[in-house]
Amino acid sequence: MEGESVFHHFLYLPSSILNFGEIVLHTCLAGNSKLFLLHAVVIMPDHVHLALSPMTDEQGEIPIPRILQAIKSASAHRINKYLGRKGRVWQDESFDRAVRSVENLRGKIEYIAGNPVRSGLVSDPAAGLGSAGEDARCPTVFQKSSA
Repeated sequence: MEGESVFHHFLYLPSSILNFGEIVLHTCLAGNSKLFLLHAVVIMPDHVHLALSPMTDEQGEIPIPRILQAIKSASAHRINKYLGRKGRVWQDESFDRAVRSVENLRGKIEYIAGNPVRSGLVSDPAAGLGSAGEDARCPTVFQKSSA
């Protein structure tokens, strides 16, 4: 595993808990292989889990805050455009943890893949899991509507 990977968790604002997982997923996939390498993303009704590795640019490794700002800003803009409004979509609070080994990364991916089961959204860990379209670069994707 080259460089350091990050496991990240961030939350929607309570008023935004609607089915915008498709927008968030497409935003994450748009940044994949540009700003970061996306290992896994799990989109829950009220929060998002990411496992990613920052890419480098002419200034070195792309900082995690820049990556998260890009994801949150682009997805919030698209969600607000869809709703015909302006305003915040994401809570400021987030959680991230450095992942320093392939084994640790695999464990984090397994953890986030199991999140829908632990939350009672599905009974089978394979339900709702699959590739991001046919994009094998993102092996673990979950999207579940809040309805």
